[in-house]
Amino acid sequence: MIMHLEYFDDAGELRTLVLFAEEGSIQNVARRLPLTQPAVTRQIQRLEEMLGTTLLDRRQKPPRLTAAGSEALARAKHILASVQALKAFAADAEPQGVLRVGLAHGLSDASVAGAIAGAAAAFPKLSLRLKTGWSAELIEQFERGQLDAAIVLRPADHQCSDALGIERLCIVQAGGTETHLADAGTHMSWVLSPEPCDARQKLLSSLGGERHRLVVAAEIQDPAMQMEWVRRGHASA
Repeated sequence: MIMHLEYFDDAGELRTLVLFAEEGSIQNVARRLPLTQPAVTRQIQRLEEMLGTTLLDRRQKPPRLTAAGSEALARAKHILASVQALKAFAADAEPQGVLRVGLAHGLSDASVAGAIAGAAAAFPKLSLRLKTGWSAELIEQFERGQLDAAIVLRPADHQCSDALGIERLCIVQAGGTETHLADAGTHMSWVLSPEPCDARQKLLSSLGGERHRLVVAAEIQDPAMQMEWVRRGHASA
């Protein structure tokens, strides 16, 4: 049986069918709507005409649903529930609930955090839960459904259709001396974030992945402390 919704001006006939199944008689349906009994009968008849089948076995007293009527009843309940859900969505389309966002450590500065908080503030019914972490960890949590969104760092050659921008990496040294990346690993000591830092992985990859070429003078996660350590001439970052 195919129910063509384009024939309905509203869902009144479907509601009448559902009420009939609940009440068991035209008289009780008329009392609940409220309508006259002839008006309820006409609604059932219109529904039968629209569907091209008999929904009630009127040989029985009181009438009972036919097999087609039982199938139509199940579909009518589904349609009415969908209509109700659509109305609820339209009445309250503004996002609400908890929004869990992951932010990679390399992007965790005040400006980025402020931009995320500002965007969330545009939706008062949203409660923002911001979590920082390494990109690999955040991606895993997103895939497990523990985060609703994650802003992470990926290599430049990574195939990605939803990139937000480019984060450039550079080598910082005390004294302003220039260093080429190709020569950096042979004579420099480094201040690096602990594993599995995204920038550290990129540096190792650029140097050929040979860990023994890196002399790690300090492992510091806080960027301000990293810069202070470099400024004092202890290493490069």
